[in-house]
Amino acid sequence: MVRWVILMCLLVSIVEASFERSNVFNVKNYDAIANGKNDDSKAFLNAWSDACKFGESATVEVPIGIYMLNPIVFTGPCKSPITFLLKGTLIAPTNNPSTDTSWINFRYLNDLKVTGGGILDGQGASTWGRQNNAHPVLMVSFFFNKQKLL
Repeated sequence: MVRWVILMCLLVSIVEASFERSNVFNVKNYDAIANGKNDDSKAFLNAWSDACKFGESATVEVPIGIYMLNPIVFTGPCKSPITFLLKGTLIAPTNNPSTDTSWINFRYLNDLKVTGGGILDGQGASTWGRQNNAHPVLMVSFFFNKQKLL
């Protein structure tokens, strides 16, 4: 009987630990494909949305991989500080599908930290060698609008 009670207590503690909320929002858990061809913007926005609503410091994690992002806006204000942890490579589309002039835009945020040593590939080489009037609109890689950065 005592063994059974100990076993049940152990099982309950393991189950409770597995249901603890994590403050890391990995874009792969939001169906980012990371093949450099498919648009992963929706996965990034969903991870950002959950991190922004989280009640404590949160991290949006971009693990190693190649992620294609169309112009994207990460908007606040958020409940707590956010870290954008970039370990992978973000690539812009070779043809800007919109009239946006910024590729990755952070707006209305306080306590944002961007870190991780990842790579931003704005695909600038796709315009090299074109005639002056044939250049597509080139985008700024990161744009920070109305926020306090860490």
